[in-house]
Order: sequence, then structure tokens, then C-alpha cells
Amino acid sequence: METKRTYRILAFCASGVATSTLLAKTAQSRLEDLGYKVETDTCGPGSIAGRIANFDILLTSADPKSFKIPLGKPVVRAIPLLTGIGEDECIQEIVNALKGVK
Repeated sequence: METKRTYRILAFCASGVATSTLLAKTAQSRLEDLGYKVETDTCGPGSIAGRIANFDILLTSADPKSFKIPLGKPVVRAIPLLTGIGEDECIQEIVNALKGVK
């Protein structure tokens, strides 16, 4: 799939450091292999609300409901990008979320 649009993905975890970075980099690499143009960034729960408007979808390793803020964007729980188990299905879920972005 070739796309001209650049999608922006925000990955977040409890601290906004290691886990979210791994989610972001793995997703970016896999999506670019599929022909998507992707920019990623990371954060912790304290800065999601102020940054969410600038992104198309969110990736997390945690239950999105645990953050108690209205996200208003597609959220993919992307644990398979950490474990490798079910990674292809997770990438497909991300692709499906990107297809729904206007």
C-alpha cells in the first residue's frame, strides 16, 4: 500500500519512556514496510490530554480505560508489538484504525 499522507501516532505507557518507545518504533518500522508514511512520538499519562489533538491514533500497552481521560481518538492496545505474539494481527488493527482516520 502506497500512501501520500503522513499518519501521526502517539504511543503512551505508564512512564512514557521505554515501553512507549518500543511500541512507537516497532509500529513505525512495520507500517513503513507496508508503504505507510508514519511519524511517531511517545508520552506518559500526564501529557496525553495536551498532545492528543496532534495525532491520528494512539498506541498503548495499558488498558486505555485506566487513564481516565477522554481520548477521542482510535486507541490500539499494542502489547503484541512488545511480545511478538500476535504482532501481525496488531499491525492489521493499527492499519484498520489508520484507514478510518479522515
